[in-house]
Amino acid sequence: MARIARSGATIWVGEIPEIDEYALYGMYRGNSMIAFLWHLLRHNGLRSFLGMVRRWLKAVIGTDQIILNSARVFCAEPEKMISLAQSCDLRLKTYFRHKELDSGENVVESRSRYNYIFTPVK
Repeated sequence: MARIARSGATIWVGEIPEIDEYALYGMYRGNSMIAFLWHLLRHNGLRSFLGMVRRWLKAVIGTDQIILNSARVFCAEPEKMISLAQSCDLRLKTYFRHKELDSGENVVESRSRYNYIFTPVK
């Protein structure tokens, strides 16, 4: 970013989680259907488990697809994120908690995500 940004540019990097949100929200990440079913049974209960078994059978027999999420998500505490940006020739202007809507559509600060504003060091 610093290499291609004009001198004096403002670079916004947003919604960087400071913690692993998959772990925070108890989400499955992996590539094993058996492990996913076990996860559902443990965390979501029998109804969710049986629903996914039904969907899995439809996928095996028919044309339905099930895509498992095995990706890792980048997360960094603010100090680490700022350090990484500085090593890439970006200077921090400010950082702040990301704002989002709660269930009542009120604007609240995110529990785990930050926004950063940088400028190139040029």
